[in-house]
Amino acid sequence: MPRLNVRCCCTPKKVFGTVEVPQHAQVQGSFEVYLLPEDNSFNAVPFDPNGSEAVTTEKATIRVKRIYVENEGMQSAVYSDDRPEEFWQRVPTFRASDIT
Repeated sequence: MPRLNVRCCCTPKKVFGTVEVPQHAQVQGSFEVYLLPEDNSFNAVPFDPNGSEAVTTEKATIRVKRIYVENEGMQSAVYSDDRPEEFWQRVPTFRASDIT
């Protein structure tokens, strides 16, 4: 799956990292992800065929926008939506960047 830069909404030149983006949202759109637990613990839970949730999950909507980046022009990027870097570390496909 292709990856897009996660860009700071206030300073688009700043890149937090990259995230995998589904085909339907690559130019401009949105998609949902389930976030990892805040404490980074992930316990395997048996599948419940009755459909009851054995664990509490948190879902977030991620938006892709066309963003102007100085000296780079217009590009599709994941819009950080004022979310801190700690939020992005909870997105399973997030890869941190050392680019600032």
